[in-house]
Amino acid sequence: MGEVVVSADSTPLHIFGLGSCIAVCMYDIKNKIGGMAHVMLPDSPSNKGTTKNPKKYAYVAIDELLKMLEAKGCKKKNIKVKIAGGSKMFSTKGISIADKNIKSVKKKLLLEGIPIVAEDTGGNEGRKVIFFPDTGKVKVKTKSKERDI
Repeated sequence: MGEVVVSADSTPLHIFGLGSCIAVCMYDIKNKIGGMAHVMLPDSPSNKGTTKNPKKYAYVAIDELLKMLEAKGCKKKNIKVKIAGGSKMFSTKGISIADKNIKSVKKKLLLEGIPIVAEDTGGNEGRKVIFFPDTGKVKVKTKSKERDI
């Protein structure tokens, strides 16, 4: 959790056992380079300098992923995003951490002007996400279904 990875080769990137977390898959359509962030929590605390892994927070992870893609020559205007996750794994009253994660990721991407072209979020099943950084393809598997987004 809290990992951010960028690649231009055909080796797929995986997240297994994705529950309330969000997989943010970014793909530069011109340069054929992609990256994935594993977002665990919506907001970073005000003392994020003392946090062991600040990349587990939505805004920090997305900023880091963008920075890594731009270092490889990607342009923000060419980036498309697919997201998956945000399952309510436990019964809770009110807004769940999953809902907050989804909202935070979408808000940050909107602020950055990066479109979400596909998503598989919500529900109550865990997911396995496989991202192919050279093509932008994302495969999402749950106990009850498998689909490409």
